[in-house]
Amino acid sequence: MSHRLNESLRDRLVKRSTKAVNRSVNVIKYSIALILWERKLIPEFIT
Repeated sequence: MSHRLNESLRDRLVKRSTKAVNRSVNVIKYSIALILWERKLIPEFIT
């Protein structure tokens, strides 16, 4: 019984951590894209 409870708890933790990792990966991707986009746009604004 306790083993089963442990399994479900671990599964829940794994799911939660994968969600968190996915979220942070998305944030990193977005910020990199934003930086690249800004770098491309800035020279156009200057000239």
